[in-house]
Amino acid sequence: MTIVGVLFSLALVGCASGPKFHDVQSAISQPQGDKGRIYFYRERSPVGAIIQPDIRVNNEIVGVSKPGGYFFIDRVPGKYEVTTSTEVTRAVDFRLAAGQTIYVKTEVSMGFLVGRISPLIVTSATALSELADMSYIGTPINKQVAKKPIPAGDINANTVTDKPKSGQIVFGSQSYELEKAAAKEGCISSRGAELLRDEGPVERYKIACDGGKTVYAYCEFRQCRLSQW
Repeated sequence: MTIVGVLFSLALVGCASGPKFHDVQSAISQPQGDKGRIYFYRERSPVGAIIQPDIRVNNEIVGVSKPGGYFFIDRVPGKYEVTTSTEVTRAVDFRLAAGQTIYVKTEVSMGFLVGRISPLIVTSATALSELADMSYIGTPINKQVAKKPIPAGDINANTVTDKPKSGQIVFGSQSYELEKAAAKEGCISSRGAELLRDEGPVERYKIACDGGKTVYAYCEFRQCRLSQW
């Protein structure tokens, strides 16, 4: 077998092989109570396929970055940081609202010695189009007690939603960073940076300062500016 053939075989071994998202999407239950949902997925690619680091949420291992695989966890509203580590640690942070769904994609890039896996928040439109052919890799994996993947027939019958419940604040991919930026300018907000509009690469936010002022932010391709102090 050629070197290319060996590498391709290793890539196949490292890829996920559970039920496809498009087959079980309509059978996935909504988050219970006031929780939100975080999806994790990684596209299939022979590049860096054998590099499968743990995925941590607020330093808790919730699963692995596996090519062609996806899983999700439900969490109470709040601030969260997702990290992956190889020769370096990559991170992304965000706020999660009740009833909201956040999609975190892990991507591979080449490092100095080994490949690096980085988490990235993507829009629901991007995620759902890329998730279609992904394989479910089960209930989030706990490092101490590995759990078996949940068969498609065992998932409760409901539909996935990325819409927040009525009356709940919606947070976007830049909410946490904007909240920190506003705080440096003297605007401390217990409500956080609320996402007003999401138009693909353009996002608009509102930050209600505890002191009574309101700050607005305009973000395009993750480049943001604050205004209306």
